[in-house]
Amino acid sequence: MRTFRLMRPLRSLTTMPSMKILISTLLASVAQLGGVLVLALFFFTIFAILGISLWIGSIHRRCRLTQFPVDGDWVADPELTTLCSAYNVCPTNRWCGSLREAHRAYETGNKDYFIDYSPECDDNPKCTNKVKSLNRDTEIEDLNFGYSSFDNIYVSFLTIFQCVTLEGWIDITNIYKDAYSPHFVNFYFLLCIVVCSFFVLNLTIAVMLIKYEELDKSEKSSEHLEDLRVYGNEIGEEGLPEAFTEFIIEQDNINISPKGMKILKNQVEDNSWRKLIKVTATFDPDDGYYHNALTRISFYFVNSPLFNAFILIIIIANTVVLSLDRFPDYDDDV
Repeated sequence: MRTFRLMRPLRSLTTMPSMKILISTLLASVAQLGGVLVLALFFFTIFAILGISLWIGSIHRRCRLTQFPVDGDWVADPELTTLCSAYNVCPTNRWCGSLREAHRAYETGNKDYFIDYSPECDDNPKCTNKVKSLNRDTEIEDLNFGYSSFDNIYVSFLTIFQCVTLEGWIDITNIYKDAYSPHFVNFYFLLCIVVCSFFVLNLTIAVMLIKYEELDKSEKSSEHLEDLRVYGNEIGEEGLPEAFTEFIIEQDNINISPKGMKILKNQVEDNSWRKLIKVTATFDPDDGYYHNALTRISFYFVNSPLFNAFILIIIIANTVVLSLDRFPDYDDDV
């Protein structure tokens, strides 16, 4: 209870008109900011899925001292802390590989890639295996300790979010320049910054500014109405009758209530079911192409709201399936 008492000073903010408008703006913008959040989530998902399709597992590939693991361990060259790939080839007598891929190859039957590792070692610091964690070679400062990866949708969102904050996004760009075409990597992260940071962030500010202007205008209108009532009371010796003053104000500021607007809207609009099946698209009846009955039926079908909703559901399902990729891959029985 003592913690909630700390909220009492917030009551004093309502006594300041400017602070009252700001707080009202923040609360009134929550609903509209939901749409901006959905848009941001959409862009995050697009960039995350693209990153997964290009760089899944890339954060684990480093230059190794030997071609194959030796005595259950595959040691990375401590002097080569960058990623290795077709765009960044290891020097002579160094071989590109990752502990996760080696462990996966051993489990599928390739005995050359034996890694002395057990999944129980991830949560057991007293583990006696030589390889305590398959993420060991990514836990260095030059690779951001393995947090900036695209191994699954969750860490991909974290990587995109870090880029959007404009903190360390250059370092992330430099990491993946060694894993893919540098020109495309620059384009990818610059586009991510422009769309997710500049565009979406400014859109959020724009929504709050619009709401602030509406509330500020409403506040000034309320003050104006109070001034009109004062003027009405000062007219003549006894002032205008109160009912007459309110009648003049209502005529000057007449407005249909939301309930009234809903009633009027329902009178001119179709019911929900008819809106789902009603087709607003039209075609030229003189066009011979539409003389065929099957053609007209197909036209109405593909232009119906139900068909558009079905296509949208398929797109969302496809996006969800694409986001299920992860590194390492799922087991064969999944």
